[in-house]
Amino acid sequence: MSGLVARVSGKVDVPGRTEAAPAGRTIAYCRVSSRDQNPQLQLDALHAHGYDQLSAEKESGKHGVQRPEFSQALATLQAGDTLVFWKSDRRGRSAAHVLTTVGQLRGRA
Repeated sequence: MSGLVARVSGKVDVPGRTEAAPAGRTIAYCRVSSRDQNPQLQLDALHAHGYDQLSAEKESGKHGVQRPEFSQALATLQAGDTLVFWKSDRRGRSAAHVLTTVGQLRGRA
């Protein structure tokens, strides 16, 4: 699986770096940008990885577009949980958006 793993404990794992498995749940997030795109490739990869909860949506990643499933996935995360994505471009709209989200998660830990 070529995804980023973000831990609410404040750590962000880099693909290829090995750490002990977290004690919490694994929350998977899947997004395609338009209604005519098929999310099956992402869903298959996430299923192969394994997860306790899946949030999936068909929403644009453009600034200003609400992503309710992503917001819900973030809201349900607890310390020790792991949020997994199929590809790193699914985690945020921009590098700044990702850094903001990671900062918010770290603040909750």
